[in-house]
Amino acid sequence: MTYDVRPSFAPQRHWCLRRSGATYTLDSWELPPSVGAEAGSHPAEHRTVSFPSEVATLVRQIWLNAILESHYPRFFLAGADGDDYYFGATRDDSLLLRAEVWSPDADLPPRWLVDAGDQLFNYAQTGSNDIAQVRKSLVALRNRLFSYYEKHGRH
Repeated sequence: MTYDVRPSFAPQRHWCLRRSGATYTLDSWELPPSVGAEAGSHPAEHRTVSFPSEVATLVRQIWLNAILESHYPRFFLAGADGDDYYFGATRDDSLLLRAEVWSPDADLPPRWLVDAGDQLFNYAQTGSNDIAQVRKSLVALRNRLFSYYEKHGRH
């Protein structure tokens, strides 16, 4: 699973949840802005933390279902006054699925995913030992998303 935030004039934030055998790691890094005075000014500094498999499963459930339920408007407006958010997940058949959104602010699934992605980025960057809080937030998000999709989804 991946999460990327690309602001115009602030550092980009990225994370990638990786599986190696039975273990998972959450790798995070920042890149300089793509435009402005700091553009390309320093290399990425990666931080990696171990990640429990049951929490990785939650992230995968959330990301895959949210991506599969994504809807895109006919006209997509974006600009330098907001941030682009990208979500990625690989299915069992190794097909990479992606979704993107520009500066969501409504209390809807795109905003909820951005908040979860930011929480995971901060967890990976700080090396916090409070995985219980992350797990609790992800369970609440999964329940909220699935409830929303039951009422508003494509099925």
